[in-house]
Amino acid sequence: MILFLLCAVPFSADGSYVTLNIAQGDITLSDSGYTQGGVTVPYSGDYLLTGSGMGRVTVTGDIHTVILRNLNMTQANTYGIKLCNDSRVTLTVSGTNTITRGGGDGEAVPIGVEGSASVIIEGETADDRANVLNAIGTSDGKAAIGGPWDQFSCGSITINSGTINARGGGTAVRQRLFSPTRTAATAPTRQLP
Repeated sequence: MILFLLCAVPFSADGSYVTLNIAQGDITLSDSGYTQGGVTVPYSGDYLLTGSGMGRVTVTGDIHTVILRNLNMTQANTYGIKLCNDSRVTLTVSGTNTITRGGGDGEAVPIGVEGSASVIIEGETADDRANVLNAIGTSDGKAAIGGPWDQFSCGSITINSGTINARGGGTAVRQRLFSPTRTAATAPTRQLP
């Protein structure tokens, strides 16, 4: 008798991306694939992140397209998503996504973008109300999207579309208002009450 073991493969129906659920633990995306739960899988396509959990996502090197679809991440004392030096990422927002980070020292930012990294954030559809990203930081001096001023310099941030609600903690700038084609360096800022 031959026994076959079928595994649930997390690929989309059309094979255009792999789906990773944050509830299954920390995720690392690299030039050669992804790692989750101690298992490294060779892969060179797009990613869809979903689910609810206390994990974190680290992106290293290369060019990545990452879709956030109804992702809910909450945890203190560490980053939610960190784009390490030299990574170039397009974050596509779909549904309502909330990344809350804060408390304590260190890299407690919702979305960290290191000095030579870059991120483009955009909605999946033309209806910005259907593409929401809430990046909420609660640590003093920590930006919601960018970096903790005392840990690393911030890379390039471009927001093209979607509804982006970014709130840093304490003395950090509480909100940046972006319009298409503006970058973090040129966008006006205003303090929330």
